[in-house]
Amino acid sequence: ATAEDQSAAGLRQAIDNLQNADELSTASSPPSTPLNPRQTGNDPRASNPFTPGTEHLLQELRNKMDAKTSPERKRINSFMIKLIRENESRPSRPRSKTPNEELPINHHAFDNYRPSSRAGTGGTNRSRTARDLDSASGRARRRASKNIVDRILKTGDDDQISLALLDALNHPSIRPYVKRIYGEQDSEKSAVGRVAVDGMKALTERIAKSKYDGGRRRECRALLSMIGMTLTESAEEKEVPQEAVIRQVFPNFSRRSAQRILKKAGAKRKRFEEEEIRDFTLVEDELKRSKYSAKEIEDLRNWMCTNDYSRDSPQAKDTIRERDVNGDLIPLLDDQGNPRKDHKNKVKYRRRSKVLTALNAREMHVQMLKPESEGGFAGAYAEGKVRFSVNSILHYWPNWLKVMTDADKVMCGCETCLSTDDVHLAYKAKRRKIIAAAEVVLEEMDPEDPGYEEFKTALQSYVAEVIPGGRHKYETCMDAAEQYGCGKRVEINGQSFPPFECVNLKCAECIKAGVKTPEFETSQHMNRLTSISKDIQYTKFNTFVRCSKHGSRHISSHDTAPKIRCSKCEDLPDDEKGKLVEKKLRTLETEPFRDFVGEDGTYSLQLKMFAHKFHVILLGKNFKKKYRYSYAERSSLILKISRDFSERWVPAANNQQQFEYFNNDTSLGIEGIVVYFKPKGQTEYQTRFYSILSTEKTQDGRVVY
Repeated sequence: ATAEDQSAAGLRQAIDNLQNADELSTASSPPSTPLNPRQTGNDPRASNPFTPGTEHLLQELRNKMDAKTSPERKRINSFMIKLIRENESRPSRPRSKTPNEELPINHHAFDNYRPSSRAGTGGTNRSRTARDLDSASGRARRRASKNIVDRILKTGDDDQISLALLDALNHPSIRPYVKRIYGEQDSEKSAVGRVAVDGMKALTERIAKSKYDGGRRRECRALLSMIGMTLTESAEEKEVPQEAVIRQVFPNFSRRSAQRILKKAGAKRKRFEEEEIRDFTLVEDELKRSKYSAKEIEDLRNWMCTNDYSRDSPQAKDTIRERDVNGDLIPLLDDQGNPRKDHKNKVKYRRRSKVLTALNAREMHVQMLKPESEGGFAGAYAEGKVRFSVNSILHYWPNWLKVMTDADKVMCGCETCLSTDDVHLAYKAKRRKIIAAAEVVLEEMDPEDPGYEEFKTALQSYVAEVIPGGRHKYETCMDAAEQYGCGKRVEINGQSFPPFECVNLKCAECIKAGVKTPEFETSQHMNRLTSISKDIQYTKFNTFVRCSKHGSRHISSHDTAPKIRCSKCEDLPDDEKGKLVEKKLRTLETEPFRDFVGEDGTYSLQLKMFAHKFHVILLGKNFKKKYRYSYAERSSLILKISRDFSERWVPAANNQQQFEYFNNDTSLGIEGIVVYFKPKGQTEYQTRFYSILSTEKTQDGRVVY
């Protein structure tokens, strides 16, 4: 064995295997000797390899030992002990080379400890042999690892074990193996990397916690972008997933926010690598330059919101946070000029009601160029030249100015419509109850009674007036609004419209007439109806105020601002005061019926929505759009023109390199015009398209008219 393996370790392994075989062959275990360490699974010599030649020598030695008596075995053992001691006293052979730190670890290194399988075995024996081979290599690996663990745990207490293990890992003979397992994890570069990650995490955490107190400034955004720039490219090269970067560096940001930061940082990293270094800026230059003065811009924005085609949104809560010309939110300021903050230390921003307009940017520009007497903008021209282009209209378009949709023109969910609908529904139900009670009274009356015929005639007139043919005369509040006013109407396209004075509630006759209540409801005949209540119940929207801390019991109203207060919060510090929340709820109201239908009663006041009704109709698509189209189609002399405009079109040569650097100073204005017309003698409209080109330096819609 010594000659075959050139190592005393191989001989020790052979002797151990021989003695183990002897233990298995005899019923009683031999005495413990240095050649027979008790097999506890921790023998370090059990993991030393030996060659098939050694196996042959061991087999011969085992056969000879079986024929020997016990005294002869003792002599052989003493000889072996002497041989092992001589081998142990010799200096160990130096290692020829250190392990290669770059090569991957062979995870099948313990397979050479598997016992060899015999040839010629059947299928069942082969599968059993395969299991034996796997279990043998696993036991060898576990014995080796357990031996190391036991040695470490026997060093001392917890601190002693930690210090000894640290020194052992840093030992020159062990460190190559550590690097082969963990790479450069414990190197200087790795230590600096961990410090860098902790530092970046601390910076992002501070910015995230100060989001509403300066954390959104462009300098902070630039710092986040710089941190992301250092991670995006390196993480891709090292195959580090983005989720790991987010967990380690951006744990205080939401997943979507962190992904957005890394995406922008990746784009900036790409620009940094591709552009000239002198052109790169970490903090984006947000200096806004304009050829218009602040007064001109403010006047233009005010005109856009107050011209004849714009109106305020009918819904009180249809608001939006106001932005300035540069697109930044405008904070609310206190008396000292500092931004106001709520109880969560968040900055409060100014809110503004939306303004609805029927014009798009192109139509707004055309309206702007008209004379001021026709609704144009007074500052549209300067020294005879157009001052603002269509692009300027788009750039300075207020964020609270919204182009009307069909829903904005037709649908109305304002308080006037909703409350009037509820009131009219209750009024219809009350009228049916009045008629039912009056019919019962009429049946109980004596036909010979002097008032019988009068009551019967009044009831019949009342039924014919309010429920002709068994159905209510006015099913909806929109229909009931026709009762209000003087009753003058003008027919347009099959529809009846009141004059504009009536719609604007400036007609004296309308105000004087009001709503005419049926005579039966205000006559003495109502006194006979004792079976129904003298009151009427209806629902209406009312505003309720509640304090977030003290509820609604301590809410009081005042003449000075703030008009609604919580008496419990008045003496508390600002940071301890509750928040007043206003909410409109549908509530049940009870009112005497005579007051309800009186001249200035609830029903009469609600039907002033008569003016609101016709505003909605005039702005709706059925009248504003469809009627105009149908009127145009009836005439052969009307053209419908639709326009679109493009500014600053720059031509690019296609497959012609000689023009690549020329003609770049040319800009082209294009206006496309679609004309719909009816040719003479035909009934169907046809379409023609025209385009007008202009290369003048001044680019606006006026150039190509």
